[in-house]
Amino acid sequence: MGLASKTHPDELVFAVLASGFTTSDYDGVPFFATTHPAINAANVSVNVSNFGGGAGTPWFLMDTSRAVRPIIFQERESYEL
Repeated sequence: MGLASKTHPDELVFAVLASGFTTSDYDGVPFFATTHPAINAANVSVNVSNFGGGAGTPWFLMDTSRAVRPIIFQERESYEL
């Protein structure tokens, strides 16, 4: 149970990362998309992209061996056993 509770946050964040191409985010488009609404310096509405393009199965390169992780899980409520 201890190991399961320790690895549970990793399971949650990596599942969310994998669904980032299909599940809508707070702005109504998936996290990885080319059409995020934004306001530029001239106060004009524009679309911005955080999607590098490409085709096929998405993959991610992360260094998880260091203390600072590439993805941070923010715990809202602590676990209770």
